[in-house]
Amino acid sequence: MNHVAIDLGGKESQICIRRSDGTIVEEARVATKRLPARMASWEPCRVILETCAEAFHLADAAKQAGHDVRVVPATLVKTLGVGARGVKTDRQDAQVLSEVSCRIDLPSVHVPTTLARELKSICGARESLIETRTKLINNTRGWLRTQLWRVKTGATKSFPARVRAHATMRETPLPEHVERQLLVIDAVNAQIALADAQVSRFASEHPICRLLMTAPGVGPVTSVRFVAALDDVTRFATAHQLESYLGLTPGERSSSQTVRMTGITKAGPIALRRALVQAAWTLLRTQPNDPATRWATTIAARAGKVHRRGGAREEARRDPVRDVARRDAVPPIAKRSASGRNRVAALQTHPGQGCPEATIARPTFRRTDSVGDDLVPTNATSPMDFATAPTSANSRVRQPDILLPGPPNLGSNQAPLTNTSAANGGDPRLTSPPLHSRGPRRDSRRRRERRDPRGPVAGGRAPARDA
Repeated sequence: MNHVAIDLGGKESQICIRRSDGTIVEEARVATKRLPARMASWEPCRVILETCAEAFHLADAAKQAGHDVRVVPATLVKTLGVGARGVKTDRQDAQVLSEVSCRIDLPSVHVPTTLARELKSICGARESLIETRTKLINNTRGWLRTQLWRVKTGATKSFPARVRAHATMRETPLPEHVERQLLVIDAVNAQIALADAQVSRFASEHPICRLLMTAPGVGPVTSVRFVAALDDVTRFATAHQLESYLGLTPGERSSSQTVRMTGITKAGPIALRRALVQAAWTLLRTQPNDPATRWATTIAARAGKVHRRGGAREEARRDPVRDVARRDAVPPIAKRSASGRNRVAALQTHPGQGCPEATIARPTFRRTDSVGDDLVPTNATSPMDFATAPTSANSRVRQPDILLPGPPNLGSNQAPLTNTSAANGGDPRLTSPPLHSRGPRRDSRRRRERRDPRGPVAGGRAPARDA
């Protein structure tokens, strides 16, 4: 079997034909429009094409002539050697593709059917009309702002009528260039209405589109886009493969011991994914009591997302489990102080409330003479079997955060959690942080000097105030 590589171009294309042993049989430059007739004269062979605007039409012609067609993705040809070492010509590209085809079985993208390509073209033409109308409306709105005019809100198709009515009310004629834009917007609105009617007509006639439109939020545009992009659904073995093809699965950027999950990959057809997202928003806004909407709202509240209409926010606000967790939360012990000097955390433990076997640790801070900025918890005990041995004041061992559930149980015979250690020298600035604090307050040397009129002392530390 011969291997024929064709480097396609708008006017002319380069052909390179090789035998299975890699010997070049023929090289020629042919007009692109004459390729179907030329391929019909060849014996059955393997035809290699690169994805471009003309690729699928010529792939259909090659299949009709009885050839084995491989349409190689444009992102793959560079790894095969096309354009290597900064040299790229049509002849060299065709030679490289034919040589690689003789060595390996090149993968091919899905060649969509004629119907799928036609539907994609119809949807693309409709979106082009909508984009044109949007640009014209935005340009007209810019002129309205220069005149300090505020036109009444309304539907997009009624924008020209609303602008003309506002001008009539102010008894001011519209400039000629603005009126021309409004006339074009009227014409584009009529064409968009015809495009919508064409899409709706096909969606009502196609059985798969009718089945898709039974799902809440899915209309003619989304269903037609879905059929045009998927074409042959049997090429997906499972629904998860379809999710990955549409770019709706989470990505991952992991290396060695680091595991990092990212957002959705956003691979695949962009237009279809945009239509599916709009269908989901339509469902959330118009059918709040639908089971799918309640399911999505619950997941959004659990993930901390806020719905635009306040659905997820209300769910999160009324969640009793989350309220209890916030009420009983104890901040983690900070690993690093903010002042730049070493402070040792001496933990005061108190009996846990509602958890007899647990203890609640609350740090107090004292200043040491060692140089460093680490906080070392001493004699820490938690319900998660975390314990550290007593640590000296000059130690620089960094300890992990301790997440301790439940507030301390301050009984009548128990002193409040204040820093009363003699090592603090009675300095009120070294008291324990409140429950809502994330650690000691950042306190620079210049700020301490400005706060204490007596100035700094030896070691750069301000003395404690007199009681």
